[in-house]
Order: sequence, then structure tokens, then C-alpha cells
Amino acid sequence: MAYYYFYEDKISLYNFDFISNRLFLEAISFHGLALCAFCLGVLLYYDFAKPKVRKLFSSSFDSALKFQYALPESLKMMTHIFMCVIILLCAFSYGEMLFFRAEYLIEKNTTFITLMKLLSFVTVLMLGVSYKNQKWISVFYFALIMLIATGTGSRLAVVYLLVFSLLIFISGNKSGFSKFYLGVNIVLSFVYLAFLMSVRSLSTHGLIPYVGSVFTDSTDITSRLVFNVYYTFIFGIFVTSKTLVGDATTWNTILISVNPLPGKWVGWYDVANTLRANRFAPYSANGEVFSMGKIFTGVFFTLIGIAFSFMESKMRFLFKTGNRVFGFIIAILCILFVVYSFEYNLRSTMRYLYYSLFVLFIYQILGRYVYKMRFVKVPKSTKSDS
Repeated sequence: MAYYYFYEDKISLYNFDFISNRLFLEAISFHGLALCAFCLGVLLYYDFAKPKVRKLFSSSFDSALKFQYALPESLKMMTHIFMCVIILLCAFSYGEMLFFRAEYLIEKNTTFITLMKLLSFVTVLMLGVSYKNQKWISVFYFALIMLIATGTGSRLAVVYLLVFSLLIFISGNKSGFSKFYLGVNIVLSFVYLAFLMSVRSLSTHGLIPYVGSVFTDSTDITSRLVFNVYYTFIFGIFVTSKTLVGDATTWNTILISVNPLPGKWVGWYDVANTLRANRFAPYSANGEVFSMGKIFTGVFFTLIGIAFSFMESKMRFLFKTGNRVFGFIIAILCILFVVYSFEYNLRSTMRYLYYSLFVLFIYQILGRYVYKMRFVKVPKSTKSDS
């Protein structure tokens, strides 16, 4: 609110900042309603949960930030296979356009692109976990993933950098240098996000123009950091405001957005272009929900609160049973849901909850073959914790 009322030199990305006081306050009030409804969902889940689940919520998991883990040899081989698949998916989707193209977005082979991003995220997790035992391979593969993500202009590259740095930190010795290294990477992530946003306005796109812009752009680091603070913590409110007046959200778009089936099956690509403020800025998930009214907003975020409580109970259970990697994946995916809800479409945001459910499904499948794989620690007597 201080930015809106007292900061005169507005950054105004896409000219979104100049809205009426009424619209600004409406967006703020809807976010407050969503927060209250979310808390209600958390309380409902806790009140109706079994006693052993309540006990999980009251237990500390500080020890989860201290672990030493080495990937089994069979899974180390999987990182090589995953990298080959990522490169192939990139070749089939972007090809030469990774290096140079006329448009920021490409409209073909979107399924390959989605698979590439998801597999890249999984591979980054594996590289971070195995960094201590195979540093050079981890760094080399991570650099390849970052180059591909940079060439596509994907903001997920920032997530990759943060996750990789965090995993290296929590598996290390927590020395002063390690903490300093983590802090430097967090700052670099902010600068890098500002860089990714700045290249969207270039006349040409791809890895070559993006790298070239570093040497031709006169913008200094301070302005990039200021922009990134704005983009990270403020811009989402104005996107939500634009969504509220966009008048594009309907029951049909809501049903399509929450449907976990592929977009081509449910008609997503028939409505996707209507759910954008402009070519580069989609309407926000929060704004789409708010556009349906206060009652719908209250019900929706109460259900989200219940879903998050369920995920947290599973995360705590995974930490308790020693499956920290799976627990951290669930935590990161839930964090991505929150971050993306301010600036991405509802459908793009909801997928992270579905990814979390998929991870839990994989965990259950692997748990049945623990005696063969020796990777997932699931006590034989343990069933579902809720």
C-alpha cells in the first residue's frame, strides 16, 4: 500500500499500476478474504483430523534441514537418462529456436515443453541431493538445464537456482561460508529474475539475444533489484486488479482451469487467450477466483486451506519417516502454488497441487517395493496417516 499511495515514480510494468483507489482497495480486500478463508480451511482440517495427524502438526521438524543423503547408483544413472530426455524434448520443441527466434513464445509442441520443464525440476532436485558425491557432474548438468531455461526465457530457471542452492546448503556442514554462499545465490536469483523479465521486451528472442543484451543493456544492478522487489512483492496485486475488471472469468473457464486433464482435452486452448491482460501477462489465479464473487472466493480458498493442510500433514509424515526428499518436493510445489497464484492463470497454478498428489502417488508406489529399491523408507505397518 505504501508503494501505491506514496511512491510517485511508479515502475508500472505493462502500465498496470495506474488504477483507481476503489479497484486497488477491492483487490486488497479480496486478498484479505482469501487469507481468512484459507485459515478457516486449516482449522477445519485440524479439527476433523485424527489424533495422530494432530500430533504431527505439533511436532518439530527442524532436523529435516539437516540430512546427509546419497542417491543410489541406480538413481544416479537416472540423472544421465533424464538429461538425455530433457535435451531431446528441447530439440523436438524449440530446436534451433532455443538460440534465436522472432517471438518470445512458441505455439507448437507445448506438451513437450511442459514435460521438459517438469523433468528439469525433478532432475535439479536429484542433482542438488547428489552434489556432494558428484560435484562436477551436478554442476555441468545444472548449467545445461539453466542454459535451456534461459534460452526459453522461463522464470522456472529462478526456481531451479534457488532449489539447487538450498539443497546444497542443507546437505552441507552449515559453515559460515555455506551460509554466505546461499545468501549470494538468493541475491543473484533476484537479479536473474529481473533479467528474465527485461528480455521479454527485446525485438528478438533466444539464448544469443538474451546473453547479448547483458553487454548492451545500460541498466545497472540496483535498478534491477528495485524492479525485482516490485515484481516479486507488488506487481501481483495490480495483475489481480486487471483481472477483476477483465470480465473474462466464467464458470466454464473455472471448470477448465481446475480440471487436471490435458489442456487439449478440456478446451483450454480455446479460452487461454481470453484470460490474458496482454500477450506477456496472463490474468492471475487469485483474480480469476475473485472475479466469481465473495461467496465463491470464500469457498474456494477454504478448500485450498484444507488441501494445504493435507499436504502439510503428508510432508511432516515424510520428514518423520526419513523421506526428506519427498517431503521437500511437496513443500516446494506448495510454495510454487502460492507464488504463481499472484501472476499466472488459475490452470497454471492448480497444476502444482496436482503435481504434489502425483509425487505422493509415486511415493506410495515406491514404498511397496522398498525391499527391492532401498530408496523409500516406509515402515511395513504404516498405512496412510490421514
